[in-house]
Amino acid sequence: MVRRDILVADDEEANRTVMQELFERHGYRVVQASNGIEAIELIFSRPFSLGIFDVKMPKLGGIDALRRLRQERIEMPVLITTSIRTEEIKNEAMESGAAGFFYKPIELDPLRIFVKSLIGEETSLTLSFTRAITIKIES
Repeated sequence: MVRRDILVADDEEANRTVMQELFERHGYRVVQASNGIEAIELIFSRPFSLGIFDVKMPKLGGIDALRRLRQERIEMPVLITTSIRTEEIKNEAMESGAAGFFYKPIELDPLRIFVKSLIGEETSLTLSFTRAITIKIES
């Protein structure tokens, strides 16, 4: 089974928790970071399928964290989120290598669908099918 680990980096705990609950309901594992430095340290310590970074965080913002990852040749997809509604921020994120961009407040269903399109999703149907095959092989 392919692991689908997501790193959510946002200085607002409520935002991290909402995203963690959303993605865990759909079979993802979620790790939280409260700033860009913590996010980079986590990425260097273990693999992630995807990152979701807020633009404004203490110590290091999301776009700057994304740039550091790209400088290190880490090509993990990263989505950038922000409540700052300017095309300049969006363009900066995309030019820095973001896989996607979402304005806050984030509509959760479009976010989940976009993440699924990037890294897939484990569903209960797939899990049931896998168990059925395992049972047949063992019989």
